[in-house]
Amino acid sequence: GRVLLPGTAFVELAIRAGDEVGCDRIDELTLEIPLLIDEGDVVSIQVRVAAPDEHDCRALEIYSRPQDAPQEQSWTRHARGVLRGGPAEGGVRLDAWPPADAVPVGVPGLYDSLFGTGYHYGPAFQGLVAAWRSGDEVFAEVRLPEGVAVAGFGLHPALLDAALHAALTDPAAGASDVRLPFAWSGVVLHATSAHTLRVRVSPTGTDALSLAVADETGAPVATVDSLVLRPVAVEELRTERSDSADSLFAVEWLPLSTSRTAASARQQAGGPYVTAENGALPSGGESPEAVVVPMSGASPLGAEAVHDLTLKALALVREWLAEERFAASRLVFTTRRALGTREGEAVEDLAGAAVWGLIRSAQSEHPDRFVLVDLDGTEASEVALPAVIASGEAQVALRSGEAVVPRLTRPSGSPSPEGTPVGRDTPYASGTVLITGASGALGALVARHLVTAHGARQLLLVSRRGPQAPGAAGLESELAALGAQVSTVACDLTDRDALADVLKEIPSAHPLASVVHAAGVLDDAVIESLDAERLQAVLRPKVDAAWNLHELTCELGLDPAEFVLFSSIAGTLGGAGQANYAAANVFLDALAQHRRAAGLPAQSLAWGLWAEPSGMTGHLDAKDRRRIERFGMTPLPPQDGLALFDRARESGHALLVPAHLVVASLRTQPSPLVNGLLRGPDRRTVVGRSAAAGSGAAGQVPGPTSGEALSRQLAGMETADRERAVLDLVRTQTAAVLGHEAPDAVNEARAFKELGFDSLTAVDLRNRISASTGLRVPVTLIFDYPSPAALARYLLAELAPAEQPEAGSVLDELDRLAEAFAALPAEDGRRGTAATRLRALLRKWDGATPAHSDAEADAAAADAAELGSATDDDMFELIDRELGVT
Repeated sequence: GRVLLPGTAFVELAIRAGDEVGCDRIDELTLEIPLLIDEGDVVSIQVRVAAPDEHDCRALEIYSRPQDAPQEQSWTRHARGVLRGGPAEGGVRLDAWPPADAVPVGVPGLYDSLFGTGYHYGPAFQGLVAAWRSGDEVFAEVRLPEGVAVAGFGLHPALLDAALHAALTDPAAGASDVRLPFAWSGVVLHATSAHTLRVRVSPTGTDALSLAVADETGAPVATVDSLVLRPVAVEELRTERSDSADSLFAVEWLPLSTSRTAASARQQAGGPYVTAENGALPSGGESPEAVVVPMSGASPLGAEAVHDLTLKALALVREWLAEERFAASRLVFTTRRALGTREGEAVEDLAGAAVWGLIRSAQSEHPDRFVLVDLDGTEASEVALPAVIASGEAQVALRSGEAVVPRLTRPSGSPSPEGTPVGRDTPYASGTVLITGASGALGALVARHLVTAHGARQLLLVSRRGPQAPGAAGLESELAALGAQVSTVACDLTDRDALADVLKEIPSAHPLASVVHAAGVLDDAVIESLDAERLQAVLRPKVDAAWNLHELTCELGLDPAEFVLFSSIAGTLGGAGQANYAAANVFLDALAQHRRAAGLPAQSLAWGLWAEPSGMTGHLDAKDRRRIERFGMTPLPPQDGLALFDRARESGHALLVPAHLVVASLRTQPSPLVNGLLRGPDRRTVVGRSAAAGSGAAGQVPGPTSGEALSRQLAGMETADRERAVLDLVRTQTAAVLGHEAPDAVNEARAFKELGFDSLTAVDLRNRISASTGLRVPVTLIFDYPSPAALARYLLAELAPAEQPEAGSVLDELDRLAEAFAALPAEDGRRGTAATRLRALLRKWDGATPAHSDAEADAAAADAAELGSATDDDMFELIDRELGVT
């Protein structure tokens, strides 16, 4: 998710600096610290060259710092080396190409496999075209993409970097064994402005090689006597962050800047808003602009209420999506004080909070179909509700009639007088630390961290299987060796009585000091496939267990100084395919706010993706991780996550989001919460129902221009160009969904299933196609049109329908057909075939218009009855006969 300046760029900087001082050889160049740049940031580069020594050598240093850094901020040195002048050797020619004894090695798929390990080479850096092997040497051809300028460079860094990729084709190298340049020696540039290179890579030692570089005629371009490579894991690069605060976010509710007058006018002109009676969708009649469903649990604070209300919401969502008559309408869920819009605000409806999580995921899967509004019970808010619905915002809270919307922001230093640091005064050394889900990867990480970094000495590790869980015995031994006393207990946290028994066993000499609730399970599914069993199975370990911990610690007077809930960003942003998990996690967020408002310690951490494999992330393959990274999130290495764990607990906020987010990639994220991080103003276009056919993302109602502009563009093209343009659109969006760099990687004739699509990627493609074309495409898009070519034909018919021939031309064609038919001899078998097909066409045309007489209607009914009684064999025979194939 961060841009790594290639080592070859430092070589280019050193060569250019040498040109300025008359030194044409890099004797040495050692890269000390990678230069990593967050997307959207700008850095200043400084190259320092010292005076020559007695050997005519000059010391070289390369530094950087952020462009907007204060003057007093120091520079970071990334590379140091030595430049030398004097005559240089002429280089090596590579005339015989490829060498006669060289064997081709595989290049396709190389960059995809590197992407899977966390290294994403952009299009300009994917220059390895072909490679061959001869003994220990590798020969490669590399080329810059068309349009990449080489003027101004000695040797374009992307071209030289691609030359090094030949070493990555070594079959002995593991998929994750990526080696980056570390130390260069004897670098000489013989020619400039090359666009295509021939490269010979020769091993010179362990992790060392030499390079002979020529142009496409074989003439020398560059020589590298020695280049030492070193293995670098992606996690190592990600730890080069200067401050973990860059990955810590708060959810802030900001005023909604929209015109009430314009919204009210739109409401009056656009149609009625209907309130669902008794939670039932309206039946029959004209489809409304929006249907409002009040959602509130009878007893909104219990775990049972969460199950009941989320099941009700799920049933409504599925019914809503199944009803075609609601395709252009929005379903509005209203809750009452389900979420805190400021620190210390009372949260009264935890069941409603779970509904927010569930519907956030529904919004990600089905943009512009669902709206969430949290009310406060005041008359002013009820009056403002229609204007909020009309605003086009997907998630809004109304407080005394004022609308606020949630946005991710950087947390302030002190949230409020009520906000006190969560873990600063926790008596780890003398008290008991209770960790749930301790048999999981994150629970074990936290246990080790609290022992080694915070001096915890009494640990109570609780999980469903307890000491029988894989790795439990080893973890207990490890922690004991670190000086901790560990008790590993098996307990179903959803069993209130069983949990009470465990808590009662905590010794009074070591009272409960800290609770870390890290338990949870996943069972991902798109919302149409989600049922009651799958919903409740994911709710229980988080919702029921957390509620039991909350109630029992209060009832038993245990009074922990720290109560930390491990939530997930899936609830904050509404993870597609994770409606059950999102519901469970937003409940945890609201529970933390509920406790804080009641004067109890609590904090919910809505974690992003961890790099540490766990029971909940172990199923993710390279395709899944690419999909997550496309939406702007990269994995948290353990050391980063634990640093964020400490920093968050010192902040005093009830809810924080620790996650590595790539801001530039968040523009593809459907959640409106990311708008607070994007550069530029947060603008929406308020439109009427006429534009509801298109949608770019949840919470953003696009103008009606995308589909109309595309249709106009297609209308001005020739038929073949139209077909190619729409197919290119489909292949481009398909490539983006699958993580391919270019649409050429997508075979339009292959089925989407064969290309690697599943239910989640199908949702992603459908939303992209809808946003690109302005069409409201069906949920079953890739199943109805199972290949890119089939989908392109469907879209072309919708966007640029074929012109209908004039009636006169149809009659002319019939006259011509009649003449041709009359010319056939009576004994010609083609007469019967043609007659059969003509009768089939007549029946088809007759079926498209009402019968003109009772007799015709009776005949049609008789035909229908005959078809109804036909066997399968009869039907297939009829079809073949009608199509003229028998």
